[in-house]
Amino acid sequence: MSQYKVVFVTMLIFGVLLYTYQYHSDTLLNLYATTPVPIYSPRPSTISHQATEEDLVAADNHGETNETAPSSPLLHTDQLEYHKRRAQQCQIVMEVPLSNYGMSIQHIAVSYFNKKVDNFKFTLCTVPKVGSTNWKRTLIVLGMPAEERAKQTKQTVNAMKNVHNSKDIVDLSRSRGSPDRPPYSNYYNTVFFRHPFTRVVSAWRNKFQLVDGKINQSFYKKYGRAMIELSRGGKAAVAEFEKNKAEHLVSFPEFIEGMKAGLIDRHWMPQTEICYPCKVDYDFVGFFEYMDSDTNYVLSQIGVVSDSLHADKLSTAGKTYSTVDLTKELFSQLSKEDINFLITFYQKDFFLFGYSTDVNDEHFPFPAIAQTS
Repeated sequence: MSQYKVVFVTMLIFGVLLYTYQYHSDTLLNLYATTPVPIYSPRPSTISHQATEEDLVAADNHGETNETAPSSPLLHTDQLEYHKRRAQQCQIVMEVPLSNYGMSIQHIAVSYFNKKVDNFKFTLCTVPKVGSTNWKRTLIVLGMPAEERAKQTKQTVNAMKNVHNSKDIVDLSRSRGSPDRPPYSNYYNTVFFRHPFTRVVSAWRNKFQLVDGKINQSFYKKYGRAMIELSRGGKAAVAEFEKNKAEHLVSFPEFIEGMKAGLIDRHWMPQTEICYPCKVDYDFVGFFEYMDSDTNYVLSQIGVVSDSLHADKLSTAGKTYSTVDLTKELFSQLSKEDINFLITFYQKDFFLFGYSTDVNDEHFPFPAIAQTS
């Protein structure tokens, strides 16, 4: 091919890509003209009750054994209401482009199943900071023989370490599997989501603040130093941080500035880009805000009736300051610009699940989708 032909073909391809981008952008603008992304506007709190993290996160709990079935219908997220909302909102959600990080992990399946539990055929798509650690503990316990499972207590389950790399949990990507294709499409496929604001606060708190008096060295090496350099004025600030890390931790506004600069990780990226709820028709979609009751319902659906896996027996959260209260405090200190950035960044999560973007809303942090029994 001559040099002129190469130039012509290159210009033609560029022209097609530019047209596609402009068309796509116009389509999104038209969508937002009719369905605008809600912009944050503070209003007085009318909260009738304070939801604490103890209320929200009691998941995957293991106590004494009781092999009797539940005597009454279990409260759980209304799946009919969820699917109705999904049908209405997914057209909008699917039109919003993936983030750069979302593009980079498209090939990764993030659902898990337990290879030892053929009689419990279910998968769980794990969203970081949405009870994924406790759910993986549940998968491990489900893989145990019945007698061993019956002996599990809150203390023994909490003592489980390195559960994310457990050999008892298999990543579907390693077997080229997916919950939307056989054989796993015939399993009971589940996923849990959370309010984007409490989730991003939980991620910052867990990865960039002291946990048990320790700094997460991995996250500071990968993201923290860059956030400090970005917000505090170069490498000298990083050097100052290195002298006394505990006194110079990444603040929440600095974390947001890092996000705005493209420092994104699975632990705080949009949830709809991890488990693709508009592509995968899950058998059960639950919420962190209903984790206690939704967990019990899922376990009942796959045939688990033992109290050794009953959700109200184990919760490691809420030991200090509730994430809900902390979120309200932190967002009261953020600029309107930063809050609107977060609303736009998580717009797909807000569209699909109907969460309020106002932390002082009376329904915060609960989704628009109610529970039923």
